[in-house]
Amino acid sequence: MIDIRGKKAVVIGGTGGIGVAVSDMLKLKGCEVLALGKSRGDIVFDVSLFFAEKTALNEKKKVLTAVEGADILCVCYGPFVQKSLIDTSEEDWKNVALLDYALAGVLCSTALKGMTMRKYGRIILFGGTRTEQIRAYKTNAAYAGAKTALGVLAKSIAAEYAKDGITCNVILPGFVETEYLSQELRESLKNKTPTGTLIQTATIAEAVSFLIDRKEINGALLGIDDGWNP
Repeated sequence: MIDIRGKKAVVIGGTGGIGVAVSDMLKLKGCEVLALGKSRGDIVFDVSLFFAEKTALNEKKKVLTAVEGADILCVCYGPFVQKSLIDTSEEDWKNVALLDYALAGVLCSTALKGMTMRKYGRIILFGGTRTEQIRAYKTNAAYAGAKTALGVLAKSIAAEYAKDGITCNVILPGFVETEYLSQELRESLKNKTPTGTLIQTATIAEAVSFLIDRKEINGALLGIDDGWNP
């Protein structure tokens, strides 16, 4: 077990859903946590506008400076798109490519600059359900393709930077209970799971803690989905 008290952590999407549980867990472990959110958080920043021309450069610079100074980076943000391929628009393709993959890449590249100098770093990315390998998807191929690519990113970081005390792992959650689910959707998702229940955000946060504590686990893709098989 590694003592991470006093470590600086940045949680992208840390003010809602899974991100809140991750932020709270890191605070309990003694980290200095910077949670980024759209309407609230330590830095109020709409991550969905990261690549937009209208995004103020000083806002983006503030975020990237914080990320470069982070010992722990958790990227909990990533917009979901569920459409058939024929209905997936040009805008949908652009958004998933940029926000579900390129954003994580930019943040990782930025964080690595500081982590390599300090000889310590923990990066946790969030993929999609069952995106640990190439699969076929009838209604969310664009999203799942981008999330599958995160495995390449994580394994590449592990292979190159383990010597610098850095790990990068990906958590692949199933259906998680969050405030974003309507009651109707909540019941629909429960009916799709083998257990008839949704995964709690605290369970995901515990998995993040587990991965951060163990330098030997690096480049792993950890499914937490109750054994769900689409």
